[in-house]
Amino acid sequence: LLSIFIIWTMTAVLVYLAILRVIDRDYYIDADAMLITASCGVVFNMIIGCVLHRCGVDGHSHGDFSSSDIPAEQDFSPAIGHNDRVSIVGAGAGAAGTSVVQFPEMLKKKKPADNINIRAATMHILGDFVQSVGVLVGASLIKVNSEWKLADPICTFIFSLMVIATTVKVFRDVIWTLLETVPLDFAYKKLEADLRRIQGVRAIHDLHVWALTVGKVVINAHLAVDADHEFYEVQCEASRLLRFKYHAWYSTVQVEPYDRHVMAICKECSSLER
Repeated sequence: LLSIFIIWTMTAVLVYLAILRVIDRDYYIDADAMLITASCGVVFNMIIGCVLHRCGVDGHSHGDFSSSDIPAEQDFSPAIGHNDRVSIVGAGAGAAGTSVVQFPEMLKKKKPADNINIRAATMHILGDFVQSVGVLVGASLIKVNSEWKLADPICTFIFSLMVIATTVKVFRDVIWTLLETVPLDFAYKKLEADLRRIQGVRAIHDLHVWALTVGKVVINAHLAVDADHEFYEVQCEASRLLRFKYHAWYSTVQVEPYDRHVMAICKECSSLER
C-alpha cells in the first residue's frame, strides 16, 4: 500500500510540474541530460523487473495444492497437509469417506496464487519504467527539434495516466483484503448452491468468506443437516468442496441437526434465503 502511495505521490508531483510548464511556456530543457538519465532509468528498471519476475516464478508458493493429483474415485476424509488447513466442528458418529464424483469440477487445476507484495513491487517498478520511457520519448522529440519542448509535459500527462491505470487493481485488492470482504472474483452464490447440493444438508445457518491476502481465502460454513444423516459424511464432503473446488486456505465446517423452529428465528439463515 505504501509503495502505491509513493507512486501516486510521485505521479501527482510530475503532473503538477507539467501543468506549470504548459501554463508558463518559458523553460529550458537539456535534451542530452534527459536522454542519459531516462536511458539509465529504463535499463535499471528492466533489470529490477527481471529480478522480481524470477522471484515470482521461482519463489516458494503456499496453497497451490491441486486435486487433479487425487484419483476421482478415491475415498478419504479431509487431510490436513503443509498447504491446507481444515477445521471440522460438529457432532455425530461414523467414519464415512466421500468421493469427488458429486462435484467433478473439483478436479480442475488451481491457478497459482499471486503474491500481493511481489505485485506491488512490480507495479512500483513498472511505474518508474513507464515514467522513464515517457521522459525518454519526450527527450528524443526535443532532441530532434528544440521547438517541440511541449512534448515533455504532454508525455508526462500520457504516461502518468498509464501509471495510475496499472496500479488501481493492486490498490483495490489491498483495500478489499484490509476490509476482509469477499474477494471480487469469488463465486459466493455458487458456493452456497454447492453446499446445498450436498446430500443431507437441509439449510445453511451462515456462510462467511474473506481473504487474508490475495490467493488465501478463508471460509466458515455452518450447516443444518437431517438428524438421520451421518454428520461426519456431510463434514467430509463440505470440507473437500471448500478445499478442492474453492481452494480455501483455511476452512471451518460446523454441522448440527436441522430444527425448523431454530431456522425460523435465525437472522443469518433468513439473509441467506433471500
